[in-house]
Amino acid sequence: MEVSFRRRQRWRKKVQRLRRERGWDNVSDKVILFFSTINGYHHFRIMPTQFSWNHPYMMECIPEPTNRRDPLAVLVKEMGVNITIGRVPKDICNVISLEMRVTQKLRRTFCLYIGTHHNEGPVPSGGLKLHCVYVLEFSNDTSYRRLGEVASFLRRHVPSSYIYL
Repeated sequence: MEVSFRRRQRWRKKVQRLRRERGWDNVSDKVILFFSTINGYHHFRIMPTQFSWNHPYMMECIPEPTNRRDPLAVLVKEMGVNITIGRVPKDICNVISLEMRVTQKLRRTFCLYIGTHHNEGPVPSGGLKLHCVYVLEFSNDTSYRRLGEVASFLRRHVPSSYIYL
């Protein structure tokens, strides 16, 4: 997945503006933002269709503990609607699921489709990957050390230049 520096900066500003518009921009919030993909198009067959720069396609990330293959799986659903778009990539879903369910420090996780995708070939582990920006909002009592640990884990699976604290 390739996202230019300029495009990443534009999306960071877009996320800040969106959080402010929704009243989610509490000064004491601690936020990690990173660029990755949504997997599972081959299974769910739903792609964001109402995408535009002014009205981004917003999705929420919800743990899926009943998943037989991976109890740490995280679904990506259209915000406010029970329509599943896909799943958070396997190695990244672990941190989201554990932070939400175990430490309970992760208050909100959402992602925005950035309008591009790529195909990694036939499934399994391939298929169409939708490019997005993930936003992890932690409670204000989360230590900066803990944020660093989460970012360090993400760096194993996402290029460092695609992660913002």
